[in-house]
Amino acid sequence: MSSDTEMSDSDSLVLNLDPAIAASVRPGPERAVYNHREYIRHPGIRAAQDPSVIWNLGEEYERNHKRFWRCGICKKTKMLAIQKGTSSALRHLKKDHKIDKQGRRIRTNQMTIVEATTIAAQTVAQVVTRFNANTFRYLLIRWIVTMHIALTCVESEAFRDWVLYIAPGLKDYLVKSANTIRSWILWEFAKQRRYIKQELVTARSRIHVSFDLWTSPNAKPLVGVVFHFLDKDLKVQNLLAGMKRVRGAKTGENIAEAVIPVIEGMVSGEQLGFFIGDNAGENGTAIRAILAHLCPDLKDPDSRRVRCLGHIINLTAKAFLFGKDADAFEEDSRIKKELSKFEAVRELWRKKGPVGKFHNTVCFIRKNPQRREAFLETCGSGITPDIKGERLQLFVPRLRPNLNAPC
Repeated sequence: MSSDTEMSDSDSLVLNLDPAIAASVRPGPERAVYNHREYIRHPGIRAAQDPSVIWNLGEEYERNHKRFWRCGICKKTKMLAIQKGTSSALRHLKKDHKIDKQGRRIRTNQMTIVEATTIAAQTVAQVVTRFNANTFRYLLIRWIVTMHIALTCVESEAFRDWVLYIAPGLKDYLVKSANTIRSWILWEFAKQRRYIKQELVTARSRIHVSFDLWTSPNAKPLVGVVFHFLDKDLKVQNLLAGMKRVRGAKTGENIAEAVIPVIEGMVSGEQLGFFIGDNAGENGTAIRAILAHLCPDLKDPDSRRVRCLGHIINLTAKAFLFGKDADAFEEDSRIKKELSKFEAVRELWRKKGPVGKFHNTVCFIRKNPQRREAFLETCGSGITPDIKGERLQLFVPRLRPNLNAPC
């Protein structure tokens, strides 16, 4: 039997990766040099479709539209052509690293009965029998990022004891440094960014952009940028492209300065479609500045702006409830609250009619825990239609016996 047939991985889809081997794998750079030639790391779409062990132990690179595999175990860069199959990569793992196509170490001599018994006992003790190191790494950092967990959690003995109690087989995969977690997160970010670029290249429509600003819990102004397009299968995609800090005042120029690098690194001017943001004036200035930089030949940048329907509805509701100049009303109310002029605030809201009186009633009930408890006691199991004016008349004096002023 030829070596190509012997090392084919099409007949073995179940991997049982050796933890020690997986721990020795090092992620490759964005650009790698081998034999004085430069190779660019590929997004890895093929790795997602092919269960071969080579994708756990290396990465896919590209040069002149040809595919290559970089070994993640070799200390020096090693590139192998995989244009017509993965046999060369599998032969390399077998010959140079003594690794079979299931990801286990190949033993050169026969095991003794004691060694076999020990390995069997360790295997039985491990909860994880089929394991992908890259999947574990991704799920761990996803949990840390989405749940706002401190990176130092992996350094906690309590955390490590809990994980290893559930799955002792994870011992060799649990890193002990927060810096390693940080490196993994940055590496995964770069990987996802390459994936978005690949999706944008194959998009069947123009790339439309939406962005919005808010303040993070640690009081930093951020702008999020989202791409909207039809992919190669004509399915609508909404991908978060980046989040950047806005430096300085909240002006259109500063917003554009944060948004332009996100778009410029992924989308060409010819691909750009329409922009959408809320209807604040600074967003219009930002969109004009972005288009002036990315599409300098565009004569009418305002024609590429789409108004935000949600913001329009919000402004309409505020105008209906508070009348003209709702923002000035909110600012006046806020200032009076900061100055502890609560009676002036109530009077300000009282002038707004039924809505203002309802607002004052709600604020009165929520003022302290005793009033809330009395309100819930009056409501019973829930607020039902039988709660009418006469019952509220019995309820309100309990909370405020000297109720002389109107709401």
